[in-house]
Amino acid sequence: MKIVWLSPLLFGFAHLHHVLEWLRQGNSVRAVAVGMLFQIAYTSVFGAFAAFVQLRTGHLVSSILVHMLCNFMGVPDITFSIAPGNPGESTRTSVLYKHRKRLWCCYVVGIFLFGGLIRPLTSPGLYGSVLWSQGVLHG
Repeated sequence: MKIVWLSPLLFGFAHLHHVLEWLRQGNSVRAVAVGMLFQIAYTSVFGAFAAFVQLRTGHLVSSILVHMLCNFMGVPDITFSIAPGNPGESTRTSVLYKHRKRLWCCYVVGIFLFGGLIRPLTSPGLYGSVLWSQGVLHG
């Protein structure tokens, strides 16, 4: 259980190097603190997910692939929900705003599909994981 809970927290704290970058960019200490807490939270959640995938599949490659995908995709951008007309707003936001209901439906469907498919797609039987199937995590 330490692997699943402590390791991701350390993974989250390993991303604190961004604090110096944000301060150098002239952000306020408050904004940096909020950003830092968000960064620790989502990287810790991702770290738990990567540990889960690693233990379920028993392969390091699976964790590397989900980490690459996460770095490529980033945090979901939900700025399409903001009504257009704000000063300095990008054209992209204005174009996507009219599709916000469809986009939110896609997000929700994606979350349900992820939740429903994560266990079957990482089934230890598919990958021969001895970590999960021998009860290492189940005591």
